[in-house]
Amino acid sequence: CVVLRPDRRLPLLRRYDETARKQHDGSLWADVRMSRELTLSASLRYLRNDYAEGFYGLNFDELRSATAELTWTPGERGHFYANYSHQQNRLEYLGIGHLIPGAVPGVTACCAQYPIANTWDRDSNSHLDVFLLGVNLATDGERWMFDGSYSISDARDVIHTSNPFPIQANSPLTAGAYNYPDTKNRYQELLASVTYRIRPGLQVGVRYRYEPYAVDDFYLNNMSAYPQGSLTAGGLPVNVQRYIFLNSRYGNYTANQVAAFVRYRY
Repeated sequence: CVVLRPDRRLPLLRRYDETARKQHDGSLWADVRMSRELTLSASLRYLRNDYAEGFYGLNFDELRSATAELTWTPGERGHFYANYSHQQNRLEYLGIGHLIPGAVPGVTACCAQYPIANTWDRDSNSHLDVFLLGVNLATDGERWMFDGSYSISDARDVIHTSNPFPIQANSPLTAGAYNYPDTKNRYQELLASVTYRIRPGLQVGVRYRYEPYAVDDFYLNNMSAYPQGSLTAGGLPVNVQRYIFLNSRYGNYTANQVAAFVRYRY
């Protein structure tokens, strides 16, 4: 959380490569054949690491995941499937801010280089939900074949930060705790293809893809008020703000794609 000079190490700073911890790990799987045509599969996973208390740095990290898949095969020429998965990642850590530049450290107990009153706690909670629905159909002799699927994924990230101590007058920026805006990402994809077999080894077909994407991230919300703007590289403007947050360069878009194909096997 903090970077200190060798002569000003914080004794309570957790070492990133060694610390006591308790790990809780559990998994559960199930495959149920509900009938000759219907099958259900499901899994659960829980993983949590609790680190030694009383230090600055990571307090715990937690992973929860669940998946379920339902498949229905009424015959040799038909197959239907549906899949859902959920994943949640959560972590919490303590940080500490230093005095503002120019402040005099070590003069009084309140003015240490890293005063305890500059402690802040951050809780990050991320969710990802994915749903997939698909079908594969064929006529007698596989003269005609149809494949279709629809998927949607929804990701959300919520970050809360708080300081349990009164903010000191000589470090309002490094001791203040502010919540990040929530971020959201939603991706959808619709795929459909029809294939016709002219003769053994020769097929023709068409494929259609519909892909809408919506994003609300730090670049698009009120975190975008950074001093960096656009730079010109090779004669083209580049949004420097995008590089601040994981090089996320894309915004909302909607794509439509139609393709025709010929498949020959020999």
